Amino acid sequence: MAGGVGQAVSGGVPGVSTATRRAWLPGRCLLCGDPSDRAALCPHCLCDLPFLGPGCRICALPGPAGDAPCGACQLRRPPWRSATAALRYGFPSDTLVRALKYRRRLAAGAALSQAMAWAGPPPPALASPVTPWLVPVPLHWTRELVRGFNQAVELSLQLSRATGWPVLPRALRRVRRTRAQAGLGRWRRRRNLAGAFRWRGPDLAGQAVVLVDDVLTTGATAEACCRALKGAASVDLWVAARALD
Repeated sequence: MAGGVGQAVSGGVPGVSTATRRAWLPGRCLLCGDPSDRAALCPHCLCDLPFLGPGCRICALPGPAGDAPCGACQLRRPPWRSATAALRYGFPSDTLVRALKYRRRLAAGAALSQAMAWAGPPPPALASPVTPWLVPVPLHWTRELVRGFNQAVELSLQLSRATGWPVLPRALRRVRRTRAQAGLGRWRRRRNLAGAFRWRGPDLAGQAVVLVDDVLTTGATAEACCRALKGAASVDLWVAARALD
């Protein structure tokens, strides 16, 4: 695969940071402190997380299981093919997300990605005739510089260990700095992100893409990313948590 910004990184090669490797091997459960067999969470705490039940295969909101999209997705279908969210965004998943994003607790990212791997990737991506690319939702470089890392990249690198799928950590770029999405409504979020993303990676023609992020809320960020991923054979979402409000 071509080098540069589009270079793929596998979770099992030297491209993974030492901190990420350590986050995957904490020795004790992040939540209860019991031995966890070299995983972020012990089986008991993993099972106690607020996993989402059956729901809409497109937006991942809980509801009746089945192939038919929910009423909202029938009225206005999002530009991605399917969405899979491991957890409901609420305690303790919200605590784990905030610990990862704002306190640089990479072990919290390991716990979230462990839950994502346990719940499984988007089923359509598993059936893809080509190996999907894991593409993290990017931060603007100024925000990433202040934060020190991109939480979606950390999740993607760890998910690559579980799936064997390559990560393209810098192929999708945030080319315009926008105000934080928190506190904005659905339509203001869409306006805020208009033209914010650009694809700077390999040719997308015929390629399956799995877009990775920490939380799916209104879907505005994912929609803006999908516009930059035009040309891909398919785009599926794989997120740690789904906000229900």
